[in-house]
Amino acid sequence: MTLKLLNSVGWLYYYRGDYGPAREIYEETLSGQIDHLGIENLDSLKTLQDLGVLEGKSGNYQKAIEHFQICASAYEAQLGPEHPTTLRSLAFMVQQYKNHFEALDIQFRILPLSEKLFGEDRYTLEKIHDIGKV
Repeated sequence: MTLKLLNSVGWLYYYRGDYGPAREIYEETLSGQIDHLGIENLDSLKTLQDLGVLEGKSGNYQKAIEHFQICASAYEAQLGPEHPTTLRSLAFMVQQYKNHFEALDIQFRILPLSEKLFGEDRYTLEKIHDIGKV
């Protein structure tokens, strides 16, 4: 089974709410991807981000933040700060913060980039709504 397919199986477990098996599959997939592709590979980063989402959903917020920080830094270096994947990883990270000032700093960093990328009308209202939740 390919590592991409294995990651998809992990997602199916996550989607069903079976976090234990999902975590095991994500970790196994990530280990194989790091061994064969390296951590900077986009597929490896996608799996790490999926694992971060699962960690956040499981209440492991600090672990999720660590995963998202690695992803956001690597995505920014490879794809640029304005790429949707970079912005998505930063947005996932914001959702994990319990320190509201850190979350606001990231939200205000994302807002102008998102407006530039997606247009002011659509994305501005969505991000302002997210800022309001912090």
